[in-house]
Amino acid sequence: MKNFRFASENVNTQNNPSEGHTHIYLTGKKMTRLYSSWFHFENLAPGINKITVSLKSNSHETLVHNSQKIEDTEVIEVAPPTK
Repeated sequence: MKNFRFASENVNTQNNPSEGHTHIYLTGKKMTRLYSSWFHFENLAPGINKITVSLKSNSHETLVHNSQKIEDTEVIEVAPPTK
């Protein structure tokens, strides 16, 4: 990631727009806070799963650029298990 640093040592401190962490949401429910550039999902439920990653400041505020939240959502469809 350019111009951004994951900074777990600065959580709950003064904001710095070039460092922080992400929050990961699964179908609207916050799953975790993340301090690295990857995350592994296990056992997603069959059906539509919406995964959102939102860039956060040290104080957990959503970071924005040009008045837009810095976040992305991907939709993953998981097939039901076969019998």
